[in-house]
Amino acid sequence: MRIGLALAGIALGALAQGQSTLEVEGRKVTLGPPTAVAVGVKDVNWAPSGKALMYDAVDADGYYQGFYRTTDEKAKSVMRIPQGAEFQHWKWLPNRLAVIEVLKREIPDKGTVRWTAHLLDAQRFTARELRSWEYPKDSKVTSELEVSPTRDHAILTFHDEKGVHPFVLLYGGAELVPSADVAAAHAAGASFAGWSVEGTAYYSDVPNLKLDGATVQVDGRAQGAVQFIIQAQAVGEDARAIHLTGSLMLVAANKRAPDAGTPVLELMPWNAGLRQVRSKGPNIETAPTPAVQAESQPAQVLAAERKGRAGSLWMVPALDEFKRVSGSLLIAAEAEKSWFDPRQSFVAYETAGALFVRRIMSEH
Repeated sequence: MRIGLALAGIALGALAQGQSTLEVEGRKVTLGPPTAVAVGVKDVNWAPSGKALMYDAVDADGYYQGFYRTTDEKAKSVMRIPQGAEFQHWKWLPNRLAVIEVLKREIPDKGTVRWTAHLLDAQRFTARELRSWEYPKDSKVTSELEVSPTRDHAILTFHDEKGVHPFVLLYGGAELVPSADVAAAHAAGASFAGWSVEGTAYYSDVPNLKLDGATVQVDGRAQGAVQFIIQAQAVGEDARAIHLTGSLMLVAANKRAPDAGTPVLELMPWNAGLRQVRSKGPNIETAPTPAVQAESQPAQVLAAERKGRAGSLWMVPALDEFKRVSGSLLIAAEAEKSWFDPRQSFVAYETAGALFVRRIMSEH
């Protein structure tokens, strides 16, 4: 199989020799040769740094996950996914080349559902179970995963009939521990309020709002958002107003830490305890503006006396739709999906289930 992938990579490299030129922001852009990574690939997710990607793939034995490191062009599968398992959460840590992932699957012989949290490490090519939980099959359980934008630290929170159960991935990403302080804060009416400018988590009391005399209940359980559930009784038919019968749910934007100076509880990432502080302000993430994008085009393929059509993949400038696009670069003669890393230093693409990666280079 590796020989087949290598030959496919060489063939694709040869097909790319006739590619056009591309200039972006005054720089000439070129592509390195394709590197074969894996077969049976279904999805790809890049690390924030672009130093590795995680791929989901299927082979004769079922579903599995693996990593490819761009630093040394090595790839390896790291975890076999049990049959029937459902993905609940997964997120890259911001600095360490590792992913925290939460799965759940039914255990028929025991009549339970087992939840597991794993740490998949792209640097070591390992997968380690951090913790597991089992609930009766008919239990109503939900979960949330919040990952710090700047620290290798996260919060995994379960909600069940008995209450809220928070677990903290301690700074460094090595251990997932329960937090009695965060559980007590939830019981007292506080909830996760966002990440600070230093990458620590803030908790604060859930506020009550007023809307024309009706109380608005704020539910802090929504992952990455706050749900405002408005409840009001129907009024008389002669009332000159909009009638609310039952409840209306409005979902606000992603949680943002309170402004600087606001009293909050800060989660200490090294021991999962809380302390009273004044907010240092929210962490503001700005998404990078893409300089290039992929574009599929039909292509004519010639082989000896035969010819056919294929979907070629090209790199073009990521310009406004009203601007003229000039220049293009052939990524692959035939490809179905593509994924740029966040910094657009690499492009991964899939051809007939095989995953390839090419480096993006630019020079004046």
